Amino acid sequence: MAEREADTADSGALPVDPRDLLAVATDESVDPYRREAAIKRLGEVSGPSERYLEALASGEALSPIEQSLATTVLDERLRARTNE
Repeated sequence: MAEREADTADSGALPVDPRDLLAVATDESVDPYRREAAIKRLGEVSGPSERYLEALASGEALSPIEQSLATTVLDERLRARTNE
């Protein structure tokens, strides 16, 4: 559990560019917690990240958990935009 918290807390080490975040989120060689952190970060950055989140939610994610996370992050982002 501490590894997960450390990896999520260390998300500053993640790339900033949405394309690079998508690459991390879909790379099987990357730790699953780091992939999850990349998906969460995609919800925080501007640019084509919504399109990437949609792709992950539609099945490009490597696991059902990551697919569900992408769906949740996308829903939260769209809800926030609707409330503006």
